[in-house]
Amino acid sequence: MDSEVDPDSPSAPGSDPSTHPVVALGGTFDHLHAGHKILLSMAAWIADEKVIVGVTGTCRADNEETCFLQNPIIQMTRF
Repeated sequence: MDSEVDPDSPSAPGSDPSTHPVVALGGTFDHLHAGHKILLSMAAWIADEKVIVGVTGTCRADNEETCFLQNPIIQMTRF
C-alpha cells in the first residue's frame, strides 16, 4: 500500500511549523549565547504577530553563590 505524505502536515519534510499569534518566553538571558539565539530565532519563526520576552533580573534563591556573576538588568535589556 502506497502512503502519501500530506504536504501541509506538520511532520512533512520541509514543512513550516505551526504558528501562533503570540509567543512568550523568559529567562535571564545573561551572557547571551548560541542557545539563547536559537531559542529566540525559533520563537520569532513560529510567531505570526509578536514575541514577548521576559528577562529575569534577580538571582534565583537556589543559585545565590553565583549571583555576583550576573549582569545588571539594565545591561541585559539594552539594545
